[in-house]
Amino acid sequence: MKFMQTSKIFVLALISSLAGCAHYEWYSKTKNQSSFDGDRYKCIQQAAQTYPAIMQQVTYGTPIQTPTQTTCVTTGDHVTCTTTPGQYTPPPPSVVDLNEGNRTQAYNACMTASGWELREVVK
Repeated sequence: MKFMQTSKIFVLALISSLAGCAHYEWYSKTKNQSSFDGDRYKCIQQAAQTYPAIMQQVTYGTPIQTPTQTTCVTTGDHVTCTTTPGQYTPPPPSVVDLNEGNRTQAYNACMTASGWELREVVK
C-alpha cells in the first residue's frame, strides 16, 4: 500500500476560531490514511469517554432596558400624566458544552501519542 505524505483533517472549530484563518492538518511521515482514520476514531472515542458533553445554558452580552415613558394630557386646568415603565430584555441564552476544550485537548494529545503531528498549512 502506498503511503501518503499527509493525511488531512480540519481541526475542531475551537482550534480554528482561536487561530483565526490558520488551517491545520494532521501529518505523519510513516502512516497512511487508513491508519489516520483508525487513530482518529480511537482518539475521538477516548476523548468523548473521558470528557463527555456537559451542556449548560449561559448568557453573554448586555441586557437592553428601554426608557420609562411619561405622557401628560391637559384638559382645562387639569393635567393627567401616565407613566409606562421601560421594558427589560435580557441577553439571549446560549447552550455551551463545558467539556469541549478538555475533549479537544485530550483528542490532540491522543493523536500526538499515536504518531501524528498537527501542522499549520500555509495557503
